[in-house]
Amino acid sequence: MRKENNNKDWNLKKYLILFICLILFYIILIPTAVSASEPITLSVGVYENQPKIFTDDKGSASGFWPDIINYIALKEGWKIEWVRGTWAQCSERLENGEIDLMPDVSFTEPRSKKYAFSRETVLVSWTRIYARKGAGIQSILDLEGKKIGVMTGSVNFTGTGGIKELIDKFDFNCTFVETDNYSEVFELLKKREVDAGVTNKDFGNKHEKDFDIDRTPIIFRPSHLQFAFPLDSSLTPHLLERIDYHIKELKEDKDSIYYQSLENWLTVKVDEKQVTPVWLYYILIGIGGIALLLFGGNFILRSQVRFKTKELREDITQRKKAEESLRQSERRYRFLAEQPGQMIYDYNILSGKINWSGDIEGVTGFNFDYFRKVDIASWRNLIHADNRKNALALLDNAMKNGKKYNIDYRLKCKDGTYKFIEDNGFFLLDKNGKAYQILGIMKDISKRKESEEKLKKTMDATIETMSKIIEIRDPYTSGHQQGVSQLASAIAKELNLSPDNIEGIRIASLIHDIGKISIPTEILSKSTTLSDLEFSLIKEHSQTGYNILKSIVFSFPVAQIVLQHHERINGSGYPNKLNGDKILLEAKIIGVADVVEAMSSHRPYRPALGIDAALEEITQNRGILYDTKVVDTCLKLFKEKGFKFK
Repeated sequence: MRKENNNKDWNLKKYLILFICLILFYIILIPTAVSASEPITLSVGVYENQPKIFTDDKGSASGFWPDIINYIALKEGWKIEWVRGTWAQCSERLENGEIDLMPDVSFTEPRSKKYAFSRETVLVSWTRIYARKGAGIQSILDLEGKKIGVMTGSVNFTGTGGIKELIDKFDFNCTFVETDNYSEVFELLKKREVDAGVTNKDFGNKHEKDFDIDRTPIIFRPSHLQFAFPLDSSLTPHLLERIDYHIKELKEDKDSIYYQSLENWLTVKVDEKQVTPVWLYYILIGIGGIALLLFGGNFILRSQVRFKTKELREDITQRKKAEESLRQSERRYRFLAEQPGQMIYDYNILSGKINWSGDIEGVTGFNFDYFRKVDIASWRNLIHADNRKNALALLDNAMKNGKKYNIDYRLKCKDGTYKFIEDNGFFLLDKNGKAYQILGIMKDISKRKESEEKLKKTMDATIETMSKIIEIRDPYTSGHQQGVSQLASAIAKELNLSPDNIEGIRIASLIHDIGKISIPTEILSKSTTLSDLEFSLIKEHSQTGYNILKSIVFSFPVAQIVLQHHERINGSGYPNKLNGDKILLEAKIIGVADVVEAMSSHRPYRPALGIDAALEEITQNRGILYDTKVVDTCLKLFKEKGFKFK
């Protein structure tokens, strides 16, 4: 009986030994068989973003990402060739299929159309703004008018939710200084060549102490960092599957190279855990698969809970910082809302509701309780009838294009009077690019408009005085400049030029002959043919007029228009023999109007030739001396619209 029991024990031991040997065979032999196949050589992009990925003093790729890549390559039997470049260069190589793999890539929808992304997130990061020492930058609002250092092509610069999009939405006037890497951004801050710099939190945490710069509380754009691959490469499906497998496995093992590299490079510490001996797993497999399954499931669940708890703690810390930054931004917003003479509005296009704030009573005379009931239809009715159509058309066009807008119009107040309003705003767009919300500021610019009107009246009086001075010198051409101004302005309007261009033409034509003030009266009023010398003096009036006007600051090029009004498109004019597009359109218009008015009027040396002769002159020389469009428009005014000199 004892012998029989001994035989049974021995048989049980043999089966257990055989089972363990089969497991060892699977563990040792299968990887050997796989590695015996032809090794894959992968080209991997490297750019300078220490401590995540960079080139060390020995010229080797170092950092968190190279550690992970080298580990996976060792497991898979891959050979790695590191291809160095800037972020922009590496991104372009990946898109063109010149490299097989790019680490440290933030997933975005636009990028997913250019690259394939791993399903496993490797790191979570976000963007932080740093400032030069003493810049006093504490919120987004402090970036108005500042120079900002950024890395070319980075998602925190031009990506969705990046600094450029934020600045555009606030309608700030900022200058971006692009660099190849974040080290150059910090160098610019240190040298005080920029006011602020944009970087990721990992680079900032590692290097902020190496530079004499300030960390700001401004953080935005959380990013999921993954591996990226060329879309059309035949290797991509295999690389995706194997890398995702290893990343998932590494993240579940708290003692893996993943967590060691996190602690080594990014100073992210992981809680220690008790290590279960490897041989115990084999015993457990041998004595019961179900027990192993339960234990393994529990272990993975606990690991995930610890990992998620750690992420949650980090998220809470960053959220507190973000909330503090938001409170500061709210204080600045409140400051803007409390400024006299301006109102702030938030219009939900989908619901039609408008939220108003600011100096409502000071601007409109209505109290807040009344004005908060003002909807989009009521607001439209408050716009002056003469401004309504144009203002709504500009707003509608801006909405269709998703662009910022700046519109001036008169708004009706409680007492029935109107105030001039400057309305600035921008649109919030959904993922399809359709506007769903408008944010804007209305400013009372009535005093500014009054000042502008007074200035315009003063300017008009000055121009009229200058025109009369010329007429006193040349009484035989009295009214010539007014006639030229009438016709030139009419041509400009018919050509649909802007109001500013039309005003510039009106003013320039009123004083286009101001240079004749330097010509002797005997020559101006001579009733016989001018000698060559006398005519050469007459031709100098364009240059003289330019010399008189060039030091006067106009909002349009009046001096240049006066200089060029005798130039002709074939180069035969004076004083500089300009031709074609080298001549300002405004000068071409005044040139045609000048000829028509002069020929149809009396001169000391000849009687009036009449309007028919004047129109015949410009028709015969259409496209030779005179601009084709200008001539056609002038003829249309006389023959179809009944234009007459007043």
